[in-house]
Amino acid sequence: MHVHLVAAMEFEKVLLKEMERAGVELVVLLTMDLNPSVLRKEEVRSKLIQRYKKTRAYEVDPTRWNEEEFMRYLENFFHSFRPPPTHQYLASFVESFPKLAVGIGSVNPLKPTEYVEEKLREIAKLGLKGVKVLPTLQLFDPATNQNFELICEFCERNKLLLICHTGCDPGPFELPELSQDANPERLVPVLERYSVNIVLAHLGSYSVHNPRIWLTEALEILKRFENAYADTSAVNYALFYREDVVERIRRLGLFEKLLFGSDFPYIRKSNIAYEVRGVRESRYLTEEEKEAVLRGNALKLLRKIGAV
Repeated sequence: MHVHLVAAMEFEKVLLKEMERAGVELVVLLTMDLNPSVLRKEEVRSKLIQRYKKTRAYEVDPTRWNEEEFMRYLENFFHSFRPPPTHQYLASFVESFPKLAVGIGSVNPLKPTEYVEEKLREIAKLGLKGVKVLPTLQLFDPATNQNFELICEFCERNKLLLICHTGCDPGPFELPELSQDANPERLVPVLERYSVNIVLAHLGSYSVHNPRIWLTEALEILKRFENAYADTSAVNYALFYREDVVERIRRLGLFEKLLFGSDFPYIRKSNIAYEVRGVRESRYLTEEEKEAVLRGNALKLLRKIGAV
């Protein structure tokens, strides 16, 4: 449910080989609409600087970066990303492998409303099956951003999937203070108004230094909202290798809402086969739970939105 399409030579062959090696029959391919120019917005700049000054890193060494140096560090971080594939590239890839891949576009809610509306029309025209947003790297707050509401309404009306990053993110966004917009609880105000089928990417648990950082908040959303699901990309080890976590999910009756993901190819020292093996070899999951997470739940959801 969570593979990033990379616009690079040979990626097609790499992905198909990895799918075969892992025994994966279908992947949901994502792109990301990133634009570091939003860092120049005064409201964005001010918010990030204020949050940075609340971090433990700043408390320990407030002279490490002044405001200009901190913003320059963020800009360099964003510019280090390989340009994500366009919607046209993604649609073409999916068209080449219609039985192997489902395409999910991306729209940056912090861009002007006209831009957001144009990108949503593009997604619909190209036959993509959903929208991916990242409160971290797109620097928006789901609880207050009006363009995010437009995206929710669009996905609900067109029966598309909404995938929202939850948890921390690499680089500077490993600091929880900078990633707090990706706390799943920021989605509650919107989910109270819209019934869009939403997937909480990483189950609120993505963090190298604080695994399962917002797991409680994510589980509360899955329990409260019938239309909410979560993928396990980049956090399979943090969930299924812990007996207490597995028992908690089981007790809440939420295994039917978990969807296997790998985050391939972005996780170092990992691949799809490795992540599949991590689920299959868990000592704490039943065979029925493994089947549901690895296959059954995702197929039910994708059929629900007409993607398969």
